[in-house]
Amino acid sequence: MRKLTKYSQKMKVMYIGASLIICLCMVFVFPWFYSVHKEQRFYMVVVNGKTLGVVDSEYQAKCCMRKARLSMNKEAGQIVSMNPELEIYPQNKAVNEVVTETVLEERIYETLKECNVTTQKNAFVINIDGETVILETKEEVVELLNRIASQYDKNGQFSLELIMNQNSEYSSYTVGAKSNSAKGGLENLCFEENVEVVEMCVEESQLTTVDKAFESLTKLKERHIRYEIEPLDTMYWIAMHFDTNIEKIMELNEYLDDEATIYIGDELVIPVMEPDLNVVITKKESYTEKYSAEEEFVENDKKYTSYQEVIQKGKKGKRKVVANVRYKNGVRYGSDILEEEIIKKAVPQITEVGTQVEPTYVKPLSMGTISSTFGARWGTVHKGIDWACSQGTAIYASCGGTVVQAGWRGTYGYCVEIAHPDGNNTRYAHLSSVLVSAGDTVKQYDKIALSGNTGDSTGPHLHFEILVNGTQVDPLSLLQ
Repeated sequence: MRKLTKYSQKMKVMYIGASLIICLCMVFVFPWFYSVHKEQRFYMVVVNGKTLGVVDSEYQAKCCMRKARLSMNKEAGQIVSMNPELEIYPQNKAVNEVVTETVLEERIYETLKECNVTTQKNAFVINIDGETVILETKEEVVELLNRIASQYDKNGQFSLELIMNQNSEYSSYTVGAKSNSAKGGLENLCFEENVEVVEMCVEESQLTTVDKAFESLTKLKERHIRYEIEPLDTMYWIAMHFDTNIEKIMELNEYLDDEATIYIGDELVIPVMEPDLNVVITKKESYTEKYSAEEEFVENDKKYTSYQEVIQKGKKGKRKVVANVRYKNGVRYGSDILEEEIIKKAVPQITEVGTQVEPTYVKPLSMGTISSTFGARWGTVHKGIDWACSQGTAIYASCGGTVVQAGWRGTYGYCVEIAHPDGNNTRYAHLSSVLVSAGDTVKQYDKIALSGNTGDSTGPHLHFEILVNGTQVDPLSLLQ
């Protein structure tokens, strides 16, 4: 290997030193140069597709847009509604003209003036269960509401006013009624609907007049309400009471059958003609009326719940009453009695009702397929129903009762018969084994026998009968 000279050693040291200097430059100088170069970015501003110039920061562009819009509102004297499209594109160098904030603001202002804008102003929105009307001033709202109420408060005993909601995040009001007279008969006045008034900015084209708002809110329109069926209700009475017809009610209640059968507690959708805003007033009145005593019920523990029999007919009485009577749009629809004086006492209707739950009948085995139904068979009448099943299948009591026969019974083979509390009997025939005795009390689903092929039988099965008043009926009509 060749020996290194002093000169070559000196050159090697110089190369190493230069390499270190270059590395230091890459570590410290290049990042600084890159960051300086990166900060020297510009932003091109475009409004509604029109290029307006270049600024030093995105923040400048947004500030200029905000100031331009404030200038337009100030010039108009009210809020101007528009939706300008502001686009800001970052650039590494200023391709377009670099402008000052003042110049950019002026250019944005001139561009916005070319837009189709709508003028907004403060107004009062009346919200009535989703229906709205908009008036310019609070005074117009009060005038409108009092005009609607005065149709039924002829003497002006109440005046309506707006009450500010203190806990609301925005300016909103509810409606309150103030009494103007201590006498006159009216106890209260209000609207049936929830009325809220909100102050907000709206487009001027949305405003209406008091006259048009009055016409809109008092015009009769078809609405659908829900009515719960009460005792003694009939479809004819309901249609007459709500000033409609049975055909219309049938159209709105698809579940009704062709005979329009209704049941107490069910609900009907009823069409009614009402305005958007309904006035409810309460009057204190004195009058004489006929009244009915509340019906009384006597329980009979020996009868089923389906049993009802009137044992005393009711008779109406007569009384003088003082009551708060409610009227909706001038039509009476309810009252609360404050005082009453009985002239003739009413006699209540007394109805006897049963309390026992009626027995139910269930399939007497957990498996098996129907091999023969009730009715005509082989020129005779098959008086029960057959379930084909494996011999020894468990047979259960279809209903609770007392065993009246258990053992061999001619063509039935081994048979069990049970009498039930409702007067019906059940029979279980062609059994291989009987597990109960006459006189036993059994409950529904108690195991009473095993299926078989005894008596007049062509294979293992259970023959099952239900007897009503001693006559066999189709079991399927009673099985749950």
